[in-house]
Amino acid sequence: MKKKVISILVVLFIVSIPFVAHAVDLASNYQQELIQSNNPYVKQYIEERGILADNNSISNSTVQRASDLEILAEIYNQDIKVQNIIQKYTTNSSYDYLEKSTSLDLNQIIDSMHKIEIIYPLATEEEQGLMRSYLMHHAQACEDSQSIAFLESLNNTDPIQLSANYSYNPTSGVNYALNWWHRFNTSSYPALDKLPNSGDCTNFVSQCLKAGGVPFQSNWYCYKKNNNYPHPTTIAQLNNSWNLSDPSPWISIKPFTDYWYSRVSVKAYNLQQYKDRHADIFVTEIAKGDIVIFKSGVLGVNWPVHAMIISDYDGGNKDFLCAGHTNARNYYPILTALNDGAYSGVDFYLF
Repeated sequence: MKKKVISILVVLFIVSIPFVAHAVDLASNYQQELIQSNNPYVKQYIEERGILADNNSISNSTVQRASDLEILAEIYNQDIKVQNIIQKYTTNSSYDYLEKSTSLDLNQIIDSMHKIEIIYPLATEEEQGLMRSYLMHHAQACEDSQSIAFLESLNNTDPIQLSANYSYNPTSGVNYALNWWHRFNTSSYPALDKLPNSGDCTNFVSQCLKAGGVPFQSNWYCYKKNNNYPHPTTIAQLNNSWNLSDPSPWISIKPFTDYWYSRVSVKAYNLQQYKDRHADIFVTEIAKGDIVIFKSGVLGVNWPVHAMIISDYDGGNKDFLCAGHTNARNYYPILTALNDGAYSGVDFYLF
C-alpha cells in the first residue's frame, strides 16, 4: 500500500533534513543545515525562537516546533508555486518573482499580494486556491489593509445554510463537543492522541461539525475501515483502519483552514486586536458552534496551530468559551488562551 503522507506527519523541508521527534533540541548535526536551508520562514523561526525547544511552553515544545516547521515547509513550497503563478500572468521580465514572493521584507510581500489581487480573476481554480492561501498566511502578518480587505472578499459571507444544500445545527455540534471533550469516540473516528508529533484538535472539531449536520464532502471526510487501530500510533496504522484524504482537512489544521476559508464566513483578528476589541467582537454574529482557529507567527508569516469550537459565552468578560481536544477543554476562555502567550491571533470560522 502506498504510504499516505498527511500533514500531521513531520516532513520539515523541501530538502531532506530528518527530524528527531523526541529530541529537546534540533539535533546539532542538522543545525547548520536548518539555518542554511533555502527556506527563509524556517530561518526566521529559528532566529526568533532559538534552537532549543522548551517543553514547559505551549508554543515552543518539541511537538509544537515539529508541527510548526512542517507547516512552514509546506507554506514555503506553496509560496514558490505562487511566484510561478504571478510570473505566468505578469510580463515584467525584470521582476524577481521568487525573491519577492518568499521574502520576509514586508514591502516585498505586500507587493506580491497586490499583484495577486490584480491577476486573481485570470487564474484557474487551483491557482486561486494557492494565492488565497498565500494571502491567509501573509496579509494579517504584514498588517496590510488592502490585502486583508481583498482576502476577506474571497470568503463566503453567506451562512452555510444558504450556501449549501444542508443546514448546520450549532446546538447539536456543541452538545457533541460537551459530551466528548474529555474522551474519544473511537466507534466512529480515530483518536490521534498517541500518534507522534500530532494532535487531535482538528479531528475533534470536524466531528463536532459532522454532528451538527455538515455532511462528508470533497476531501473532508473520515471513514472507518475496521477496528484494528482505534488509537493509531503510526501513519501505517492510521491508514489501515481509517480512510482519509491526503492531505486531510478532517484531521490536519492547515488543510482544514484552506478547505473551509472560501466556503464559510471568516473573521480574523491579530492578538492585540482581539484583546482590545473583544467586547465589540462579542456582540457580532460569532456564536456557539462556530470554529476558532488559533494562529502562531513570525515576521511576515503566520499559520494555524490549534482548533476549538465555541461551547458557551462569558457575558461578564465579553468573551467566548471553547471546547477542544489535544489539551482537553470544555469551557476555555479565548482571552485566557491568548494571554498564555502561545498565539499571535485568532480566526473565527462561522458555520
